[in-house]
Amino acid sequence: MLKLIALLSDRDAAPQIDAPHLVCRADPTDAILADLQGATAQPQRYAGVAFVWPRDAAECAAAESALAPHSAALHRLREVLHWDELGGGRERGVVLTYLVKRRADLAFAAFETHYRERHAPLARVHHPGIARYVQNYLEQGGAEPPIDAISELWSRSEADARTRFYRDDESRRVIAEDVRRFVDLRGGGAFAARPRPA
Repeated sequence: MLKLIALLSDRDAAPQIDAPHLVCRADPTDAILADLQGATAQPQRYAGVAFVWPRDAAECAAAESALAPHSAALHRLREVLHWDELGGGRERGVVLTYLVKRRADLAFAAFETHYRERHAPLARVHHPGIARYVQNYLEQGGAEPPIDAISELWSRSEADARTRFYRDDESRRVIAEDVRRFVDLRGGGAFAARPRPA
């Protein structure tokens, strides 16, 4: 399923998009992620994120035109939904958006296989606060992209994102160990965002 994800540069962006979509505003600082990592909160690099599900090529082109003036980056991706316990409740959730770059020694196919078949099942066990988990893979071909995937880790609330992200200390260790197997930790990035009221 084709999907567009725009990393927004304009916090007040309100693009007119006819395709099904969801616009989320980033927190001014990365306080949620900083808290999870035991780090100091810093200003966010992106103002937010827009998720768009175009139904045809015309909607895709129109959405790209509407988003381009507000975006630091705009990607076409293939969506893989692993689980969704939110149903239609995303409007009240918190999404941790991860920009993922594969390790240089891994071909894209090996990276995707590990991410989908090994990491996603681990995430299901070790991240009890994630109510919706989506991996989005960039279209391959042409120049080497700065990232290979964008993942959405949705929690029902900020409290869940902060206190139920990991099951326990062992879960933190298991996830970190697996991430090092396939992710370039110097590339990519992450930020927290909330859906913008309609």
